[in-house]
Amino acid sequence: MKIRLKIALNTTLLFGFLLAVILGAVYNVTQAIIEVKFYERLEQRVQISSKIYFEKDELEATIYADFAARYLKKLPDESDQIFNDQMKPVIPPHHPEFENLPITFEQVKQEKTVHFTNKKRLYVAQYKRDNTGEYVVVVCAVDSNGESYLATLQWIIFLSYLVSMATVMLTSWFFAEKVLRPINDVISDVGNITTSNLEERLDEGNGKDEIAQLAHSFNGMLDRIEDGFQQQKSFVSNASHELRTPLTALIGELEVMMMRERNTEEYQEGIATALIRAKSLREIINHLLTLAKTNEGMLTEKLTPIRLDELIFEIHAQQPAGEVVLDFGDLPEDFDEMEVMGNEGLLRLAIGNLVENALKYSEKRPVKVEYYHANGTANIKVIDQGIGIEPEDLKKVLQPFYRSQRAKDFAPGNGIGLALAAKIIRICGGKLELESKVGVGTTAHLTFKSKQKK
Repeated sequence: MKIRLKIALNTTLLFGFLLAVILGAVYNVTQAIIEVKFYERLEQRVQISSKIYFEKDELEATIYADFAARYLKKLPDESDQIFNDQMKPVIPPHHPEFENLPITFEQVKQEKTVHFTNKKRLYVAQYKRDNTGEYVVVVCAVDSNGESYLATLQWIIFLSYLVSMATVMLTSWFFAEKVLRPINDVISDVGNITTSNLEERLDEGNGKDEIAQLAHSFNGMLDRIEDGFQQQKSFVSNASHELRTPLTALIGELEVMMMRERNTEEYQEGIATALIRAKSLREIINHLLTLAKTNEGMLTEKLTPIRLDELIFEIHAQQPAGEVVLDFGDLPEDFDEMEVMGNEGLLRLAIGNLVENALKYSEKRPVKVEYYHANGTANIKVIDQGIGIEPEDLKKVLQPFYRSQRAKDFAPGNGIGLALAAKIIRICGGKLELESKVGVGTTAHLTFKSKQKK
């Protein structure tokens, strides 16, 4: 069921329920008022009947009877009767409508006036006392005018209800279409966006209502998708290029060796060169596989507690003597705070890549690795004195396969190390920030939440 129909139906049902309650209340109140008014008329008839029967002055009784006949309109099927204290009729003839009355003499005597209905007739019974004894005067009639009025009111209510429901249904349908029109426009615009026109954006309208917020959120998602799509295209293009280069060089080297007979020394030299190309190709493939794993989130389930200080010592031990200088600053009293959650092998690879990258572009100058704790976080800084990074390149160096022209001219590489390190650090709950100045050097700042502070 479409939202437009849901809105129209729900609005109509709610209005119908409220209208039914209101109209039902109107009908019941009207019915009660008509009944009260008719009982008041019956009570007047009781007074007339009492005067006529109990009045000792026959002339005055005759006057009452003549007044009732002249000026009081006789009620439909009106009858009256007077009963003694045994509830026996005292005035003939006996009327069938007064048989088996659901009242007793004591009840009427106690309540003075009793109203009741029996077979569509309305009755009023009143207690009267005379020097001849105690009596109950009962008058009954059928309120045919009231019934006719209520029947007419029922038809008016029924027709009003049908017309109101139809009007509300049509009005709700119209306004629902008007309210949902912007959503339909969004649906139409979304349906026109494909991979070939990801730059298209939805109209955000006035920018204030919920539809505008939806369009704004969707545009933000499109920005991220477009950025990811462009990165993927760049990644595929660069990966193809990086794989093709060593593979082409390897094939070329082997083809040159096979062009003619060579001595042992030349073969060994050619094989050594081919081996270098093959190792470079293996390194790129390994990095690509690791990047694929980080993209698919395959590493998050393998996070374990790791001591960063021990990891730094291991990486330092793998570097040539004197090229990496360690500097340990403020450390927590509880050594457990030096633990972070991460994948040990990958975190070693990430920090190792940062150190090796710093050494590569430092022109043989020592690289400093600082480790300290501050505000519940573990911090690692890898500081080099290398060629630095241009400001416009600093925003892109964490993208896979991106290498600045300055870096290409200075040393060979494939542009995967920094991107891989950044992803691994992010998966381990850390953050990598780069600061650089051309000709001065680069600082890679790693921040991790301590295990006990998480």
